[in-house]
Amino acid sequence: MLKKSSLLLCIDHLGTEAFEVDKDQIGSILKSNIYKYASKMNISYGQNLISVHLLFSSMFLRLCCSALIFEDEPCDDTLRDMGNEISNMIVGQAKTALSNKNIAH
Repeated sequence: MLKKSSLLLCIDHLGTEAFEVDKDQIGSILKSNIYKYASKMNISYGQNLISVHLLFSSMFLRLCCSALIFEDEPCDDTLRDMGNEISNMIVGQAKTALSNKNIAH
């Protein structure tokens, strides 16, 4: 039987906070307007499926755009794309770590 859980990562210019949450909490956090951008990715290993929800503040993504693609005034689409790319890096690293421990499938 597949065990499902959700992990929420809230990322802003001050750091990252991680929470295990249920899906209903994510919507209320997004409505707070601190984290305007969201991305969701899944990690499966063994009989487990973790939905990783990453929430980003616009200030954090603006800093990333400036540092990584030299875009000092990114539009909304660029900020959203940056959030998705950072999500791919974070979740990809987690999948690699699980695979290296022979846990991921």
